[in-house]
Amino acid sequence: MPQTFLFATNNKDKFNDLGLVFKKLDIKLKQVSLDVEEGADDILENAKLKATQISKKYPDQVVVASDGGVLIPYLGDKWNHVLTKRLGGIDMAEKFSEKERAETLLKLMKNATGKEREVVWEGALAIAHNGQLLFAEKIRGESGFLLEKIPAGFEPSGFWLGYLWYVPEARTYYMDIPLSERFKYSAFKQKLYRKLEDFL
Repeated sequence: MPQTFLFATNNKDKFNDLGLVFKKLDIKLKQVSLDVEEGADDILENAKLKATQISKKYPDQVVVASDGGVLIPYLGDKWNHVLTKRLGGIDMAEKFSEKERAETLLKLMKNATGKEREVVWEGALAIAHNGQLLFAEKIRGESGFLLEKIPAGFEPSGFWLGYLWYVPEARTYYMDIPLSERFKYSAFKQKLYRKLEDFL
């Protein structure tokens, strides 16, 4: 395996965040643009599609792609269909700003208290080479709780939910945790690291 993989994403925060896992594996990531339409409802299928399609554009390069989602039991399908990237053909990211989506989510959660505010991260990662899938995993990760208001440090970043996600062990919201410290607070990253270590 080469020591540099291409990571197909337009999200710099995602690139930096998942880069923590590959750094521990002594693999360097290089970001390349992602221009693949995500058509599947399942995050694993989307990750596979992105990895295989982008790997065809970069012969003999190993390409990584990911997708993720958040489970909010209190909202059920309402979360899946109201605030995801696409709703009835509408690109939510283009129609609404990150702050507007954050505000909408908090309005939907206004009557939720205690355990009802729990959220769970689920992520998928795929690796491909010359259009052939080499690795694909979907992992149920860590849980946290939604804040009741948007913190003062909120910035449009590509990962707006990270500003609402309170991490009990760190006693702060996810995006407030220094990048170098995030691995130890992420069950998803730790599980992914172990699976990649076995694969590589």
